[in-house]
Amino acid sequence: MFPSRSLTRQTALLVLSVLVPSASATLGTSCCGDNFCCSIMSDNSVSCWGGNSFSAPSGSFQYLTCDGKAGIAVSEDLTISNCFGTSGYGAEGCTTGAKIIDASVGFWGGCRINDGGALTCWGKDTVYGYNSRPTASECSSLGLSDCSAVSTTLSPPSGNFKTVACGGKRAGHFCCAVAADPGPVSCFGAGSESYTPSTSVTNVHQLSCGYNFCCAVLGDGSGSCFGDLDQSDSSGSDLPSTLQGDFAQVACGSYACYFLATDGSMSAYGRVFSRSVGPVPSGTDTTALPSSSGWAAVPTHGGFGHACAVTSGLKMSCWGANYSDQVTDAPSGETANPSGRSVPEALGASSSGSSLKYPGGLALVCWLLPLLVQNVQ
Repeated sequence: MFPSRSLTRQTALLVLSVLVPSASATLGTSCCGDNFCCSIMSDNSVSCWGGNSFSAPSGSFQYLTCDGKAGIAVSEDLTISNCFGTSGYGAEGCTTGAKIIDASVGFWGGCRINDGGALTCWGKDTVYGYNSRPTASECSSLGLSDCSAVSTTLSPPSGNFKTVACGGKRAGHFCCAVAADPGPVSCFGAGSESYTPSTSVTNVHQLSCGYNFCCAVLGDGSGSCFGDLDQSDSSGSDLPSTLQGDFAQVACGSYACYFLATDGSMSAYGRVFSRSVGPVPSGTDTTALPSSSGWAAVPTHGGFGHACAVTSGLKMSCWGANYSDQVTDAPSGETANPSGRSVPEALGASSSGSSLKYPGGLALVCWLLPLLVQNVQ
């Protein structure tokens, strides 16, 4: 039943705020870094497991994002409450207390979109210029006494943005930001060997970035990936440039991406290390998904050689490389319900926290707007 026209202005605004959620497109209830993962549990505390040398942040939180060896915990009012991680990997540049629209962490730093839409970033874009720390002779050939000096500050573009995702690895760090509608994507910084992805794709609802590529869920529910899709391998592309479907979320690890559909099914593309995580020949040893269905949410970022996701039963399920127990040490307790927390920016959202639109909700929004314009009681 629709409300009566005696609806107060305050009530109308409250209903609108529920029907048109402002939750970020990148923040979620779980995330993975280089060799660890973290999740918000049912009591809103944070649990981290795997090879993290840092302690999980203490307190009550609503959202998480992490990558590399650091992360950010965000409160219900979208304020950065805790910046955590291994010293020297970007957590130091993160500012607590900032009110944000979105935030993302890469290997050496991160970016946040401030409440007004402007970007603030910290950390270095290119740290070594190699896939691993150079030897002393390689440092000398560059004319440097300290290879950590091969770095420049991550400088974001100006403008108003609605979501941001960072990627890269030890050799370099980049971020991509989606402008307010119509949503062109701007990538900046430098990943491996000074490579930075770019795209002409617009209408991006959610974005996630890996080693030298990014994948997005678009406004029509389809998927799109851009960057080094064959991951510098002449044998052919690992990642789809376009993907038809009705997707709600996407998560990219260093070499793989995971698309979550609105029906709870998940598909994997790319690699875990050098192995395919998509379709493989029968009997092949693989680190593919433990199940293709029954998922509630993917993390904001996958790991280097592993990933975890939230099942429909609100449990963490992990797969892939386990060299730091990042798969087997996943908590057995119930996670926070991602419903209503991880909602890609859209006019409406489904009860599962996906980018589905509510036809009835939009009708009610259209009904309420004239009341607000008329200055109802």
